[in-house]
Amino acid sequence: MRTVIVVSIISIIIVGILIGIVIGLYSDWQYCKKVNSALKSALKELNTKYEALLSNYSSLNETYIDLLSRHISLINNYTKLMENYSECLFRLAGVLKRFEKIGEIRERLVTYAQYVSTDFTPPSVVLNFRFKVWVWEHGEVSTLEPNYMLYIPVFTRSDELVIYTDIDGRDFQIFLTDLEGFAKFYMGEDYQVYCLARSDGYLNCKVEPVKTYVAVIYNEGSRQVIVKDWKIFEVRELPSYDPYLAGLVKATYILANTPYIVDYRVKYPWETLEQGGDYMDRAILACSLLLKYGFPKSRLALASIDTDGDGRPEHLACLAGIELSSIYDLTYSLENYVASLLGIDPYEAYFGKPNIMLIPSSLVNNSDYALTWIPIDPPDCTTNKCTAMSYVPGNVEYNIYNIIYAETLANLQQQQ
Repeated sequence: MRTVIVVSIISIIIVGILIGIVIGLYSDWQYCKKVNSALKSALKELNTKYEALLSNYSSLNETYIDLLSRHISLINNYTKLMENYSECLFRLAGVLKRFEKIGEIRERLVTYAQYVSTDFTPPSVVLNFRFKVWVWEHGEVSTLEPNYMLYIPVFTRSDELVIYTDIDGRDFQIFLTDLEGFAKFYMGEDYQVYCLARSDGYLNCKVEPVKTYVAVIYNEGSRQVIVKDWKIFEVRELPSYDPYLAGLVKATYILANTPYIVDYRVKYPWETLEQGGDYMDRAILACSLLLKYGFPKSRLALASIDTDGDGRPEHLACLAGIELSSIYDLTYSLENYVASLLGIDPYEAYFGKPNIMLIPSSLVNNSDYALTWIPIDPPDCTTNKCTAMSYVPGNVEYNIYNIIYAETLANLQQQQ
């Protein structure tokens, strides 16, 4: 009995010990579970911070590369700046040398300006204010059978038309009528005739301006008539008399007919007119003529010019300042003035666009900025074959025409 009790007590003690052990293990397990959860949270936070650090490292690396690239670019720019600085120093030295040369050139221009004078009488040059201009041409040889006609309508703003014909045959008539008269002629009725001829050549017709007319060649005979040439001109007047443009044309014409003679001294304008002269004498004569024709000294300039591209002046010219509205108006006016002077038809005289040299006021020292300058520098037409284009002011026959230095005559003569 006693043994059973002892065994039971021992069993109970063992069971209690086991229960205690189990309870302790459970508590340890719960504690470990909490620790594990905390460790996972800490690990997750550490992982997040690690990724953030990686991202920041990548951004810092890109920033470093960008800064390095900018540093290299700054080094390259610094190198270029140093090269440009050296080039600027080199050019500055060249500019200073050129200023020294320009000073010498200006001294020569001041000397030449002393010879520009109006104490002479220029040759007489007359401008014709009415001249004919081609407006239509048949352009081919035509055979005209009996009772047949050739006709062409012509609109004119002039008060006079000129019909030119070259015809083989006889019994024909050439006449000019208006549109109504042509309709009546066609219908066999009486009609108004403004001019009529029964032989070829020039036929002058007085008409009313701003109207359309019909020029007719009619074969009224019984044989064929051969029309070899047929042209119509209108008689124009100079649109307006501009004393400056007239002076330019007259001076250019006189200069072109002054012989070019090489000598070794500077001449006064009256000497050049009598004896001829070189490029210096001709430039002085040109400015003197323009002074005589009313140009003020502020609108005249002497210019040293490079004509072979070596950057050194070997030519002298007189420049005239004009107020330019458009190059077309200037060209048209100068062509008409030259045509009126030479007594020629502008259509037959000019082929292509005139090579009028226009020089901006920025290239002429002491110039009014409202002026555009043109050189009066025609060829010597006494020994060279010249065209009408040679007499157009501003026309130059040099392939290279670089202005090295130019200054107004008013300013140059103040330095005397």
